[in-house]
Amino acid sequence: VTAPIATAIAVGIFIAIVATTKIVSAGSGTASITLPVAMHFLGHSWPAISMAIAVTFIVLVKHRANFARIVRGEENKI
Repeated sequence: VTAPIATAIAVGIFIAIVATTKIVSAGSGTASITLPVAMHFLGHSWPAISMAIAVTFIVLVKHRANFARIVRGEENKI
């Protein structure tokens, strides 16, 4: 793991969101946004942050249907 502390923060956010909402895609989206932000504040290099932003974009695009269901109140919960 290139950014273990930032990853731990993102995983913690994922767990907190899923525990609160019972919606995995909400946790995934939030954690993916958290990772590059945490990396920035922890002083990681711009190339590493750029890669995290690219992965965040992919996660958000892949989950866009899930986010639409969350907004409509139709997303399945665990």
